[in-house]
Amino acid sequence: MLMGSLIHPWSVPKSRDQGSFRALILSLSILAILLLYSPGSSRGAGPTTNLKVGYLSIAAGHSVLWVTKEAGLFEKNGLSVETIYAPSSALSQAMLARSMPLGISGPVSPIEANLKGADFVVLGTLRKTPTLVYLVSHKKITSVQQLRGKKLGVGRFGSATDKVLVMTLKKVGIEPHEVSLLQLGNSALRMLALQQQGIDGTILTVEDGIAAKRLGLNVLLDIRQLGIEYPTNEIITTRRFVEQNDRTVRAFMKSIVEGIYFYKTQKVKSIEIMKKYIRIGEPDAIEVGYDFTAKETQRKPYVSLTGMKVAIDDLATTNPEAMKLKPEQFVDSRFVSELDQSGFIDALYR
Repeated sequence: MLMGSLIHPWSVPKSRDQGSFRALILSLSILAILLLYSPGSSRGAGPTTNLKVGYLSIAAGHSVLWVTKEAGLFEKNGLSVETIYAPSSALSQAMLARSMPLGISGPVSPIEANLKGADFVVLGTLRKTPTLVYLVSHKKITSVQQLRGKKLGVGRFGSATDKVLVMTLKKVGIEPHEVSLLQLGNSALRMLALQQQGIDGTILTVEDGIAAKRLGLNVLLDIRQLGIEYPTNEIITTRRFVEQNDRTVRAFMKSIVEGIYFYKTQKVKSIEIMKKYIRIGEPDAIEVGYDFTAKETQRKPYVSLTGMKVAIDDLATTNPEAMKLKPEQFVDSRFVSELDQSGFIDALYR
């Protein structure tokens, strides 16, 4: 008789309010996510996972990755990360070969590879703003409109300097055919050409802006005022890697959002780390680059769909197949979303 009075542990009494039971299940689900992303959930002394992560340039724009590594945040979350500098095409090939499964780069090359059967996916956007922020000229040019009909220098055709300059000109009412674009190489060569008035204008990073001002060049426009988004700082991997390494991807994304917090709140330590990687340039360039990156990096690195659309439109100019693509096809924001919705990111800044 006693046994007959017991309730099976997996049964739900019919008298129980079903709405309350569903609320309990929802609460437990949220609790599980909180535990997954809480500081105490990191693996610490447990086994670590080795991971190679590529980046495109040795400049302040990629310094969040370095700082995350040097601050020990990957290790805290059970990852032993090796950061590797790699040009865009080499990085894409390495990710496909799985020798370097994650990278921080622009999405144009990965999207183009997807048209040929690859499975790249973008997990997050660190920064929406392009690193090229200053439109500069020689001393005789004093306004943006004076650039119409003039010669403008870019690094190479098809590069970010080319694309962002053309986007900037269109925003201020100058069509690309109204200027002459010359391919001149790196920023130092372009500034030399400006000094000698071999060209009339070019586009520079915030760090190069220091040198430009010291050389007496005119800064005509801070491009950030135009609200241009150009993707160069996306967190990219392959869908296959995500499917087979879900725990590793979660640990990586958690480390990155913690790294962003560290970067934004620990200026002195972050600059010291940056100096290990950036060994040349103007004396104040690293601090200026840090200030720019700290301000522009997203606390919550959701993928910029606007930036992805820019990348697709860019690709479509040379590959008509890209015209049928939609930004959402290349995005997986669930890891950032989970970190956000669990309250983990907001809690860092309290």
